[in-house]
Amino acid sequence: MVLLGASVLALAVGPLVYRLAASSSIPGIRRALDVLIVLAIAGLVVFHILPHSIEVAGWWSMAAVVVGLLGPTLLETWLRRANLTHLVVRWAVVAGIAVHDFTDGLALSIPAGEHDHGVSPLSLAVILHRIPVGLIIWWLVLPRYGVRAAALIVGVIAVATVVGYFAGGVWIEHLHHEPLALLEALIAGTLLHVAVHRHDAHHDGHDHG
Repeated sequence: MVLLGASVLALAVGPLVYRLAASSSIPGIRRALDVLIVLAIAGLVVFHILPHSIEVAGWWSMAAVVVGLLGPTLLETWLRRANLTHLVVRWAVVAGIAVHDFTDGLALSIPAGEHDHGVSPLSLAVILHRIPVGLIIWWLVLPRYGVRAAALIVGVIAVATVVGYFAGGVWIEHLHHEPLALLEALIAGTLLHVAVHRHDAHHDGHDHG
């Protein structure tokens, strides 16, 4: 329970950092925050999601990432509806992060080894990486939908983690790990897509929505 509480608190740190940066009078702090979030997204994908996905589902995970990265652009070209495409992709990313955080809850429910003093390296990694997750969610949702929607989404992510934690014993035995790992890789690719487009939009002076 201590690990679960720590993971939820870590999720709340990201929005706090965002608000502090938004209210700061330091020149360039928002631009620096945007760059930091893009780097956090890249780090989350490259060092956390992708290695786990490759370990479980093999190198097909790379194909899933490429589809997630390039698919929205192809869909946008096909539909000729940039705003609709980015709206769908953005909410798909939020749903995917909720699924990912459900698996984080599963990971936190796994008992630590005898010599880990109650905290396994996996649990520590899960807790620490949730700080940028909260920041990413706030960054994606707040500018477009406001504080209430952003807070609601962070709350949904936290609930997904709690559900994963308490359902861990049952789900770990019956979960089909390969499809879930491929889904995580696909969402990782779409997350990279959103990060690149939103970063480009800030440089251009507008948001793709």
